[in-house]
Amino acid sequence: MLITTNEELRMYVPNNLLSDIGTISAFIEQAENSFIAPVLGKPLLDRLKTEYTAILESGVSALLPTSTEEPTAWVKLIKAVQCASVFYALSDSAGMITLSISDSGLFQISTGGMDPVADATIAEFKKTARSKAFQAKDQLYIILEEDATATVPEYAALWKQSRYYSITKGRLITTAVQFNRYVDIYESREKFISLLPHINYCEDIYIRRELGNDFVKALIAKQTDGKLTETQKEVVYKLENALAMFVEDRSKLFNRAEAKNDAITLLNLAMKDIKDHQSDFMPDITTSPLYVDPLAAPAASSAWENNKPGDQIFALPRPC
Repeated sequence: MLITTNEELRMYVPNNLLSDIGTISAFIEQAENSFIAPVLGKPLLDRLKTEYTAILESGVSALLPTSTEEPTAWVKLIKAVQCASVFYALSDSAGMITLSISDSGLFQISTGGMDPVADATIAEFKKTARSKAFQAKDQLYIILEEDATATVPEYAALWKQSRYYSITKGRLITTAVQFNRYVDIYESREKFISLLPHINYCEDIYIRRELGNDFVKALIAKQTDGKLTETQKEVVYKLENALAMFVEDRSKLFNRAEAKNDAITLLNLAMKDIKDHQSDFMPDITTSPLYVDPLAAPAASSAWENNKPGDQIFALPRPC
């Protein structure tokens, strides 16, 4: 488990009066296994546990606010995991830790100095804790993404072994922030990952089928390298917007009835721009179904003359 002391727990829940973290340790461990482990993947989680053990053996202060040490990449990652695990555990345990079970049934726990909490308060606490858990999980994704795109990544190689590795390449839309420009998902990495199958499907079926696979790949490569012209940027913007709205129409997360019509309109506008400015997309456009081979210039013709051998028409001069 990646959080084992009350001092660590108080970083996230300062007003807790637990005498022993063991009261909710089973919930934290369950949160770590079900809520966090799929995000990290087993190789990264195992390595994180090794790093955590080493930190504890050298002194837990490296994980606490009182530490004067510059936090390492591993410390930042551990604290992100702790935060998400703690709030998820609190959400799961809120109802159970206020109850006691005996041979006679369930009883609400009370002490001489505190009154039992009303059901509505418990429900609100659970809701808030669950919301904070997902916010912390999204922050965990951001830390993982930042490391994966760093010049010298610390743990990207381990994270890549997770099925939740979310740094996609070679697609029109590759990040939650990028998707959020067109369809609001609150920049949630969790939602973005759930949409990835739809994003890939819609790009292949609606975008690449119309524009051609090689042509779209060429546009994406230029975008990645920062080599798009202004006209090409406008087209890519429309294609990304269309793709996001095709996904909006396909996914059950959304229910906007106009999404598909808007997507088709944007795709048609992008294709019109490509046709109208074909020369700006050369030579990549030659692989696309949209490409039109310029017509050869007509051959020059000589003046027509009466009685010329081979002519089939004889014109009489107009009478005066």
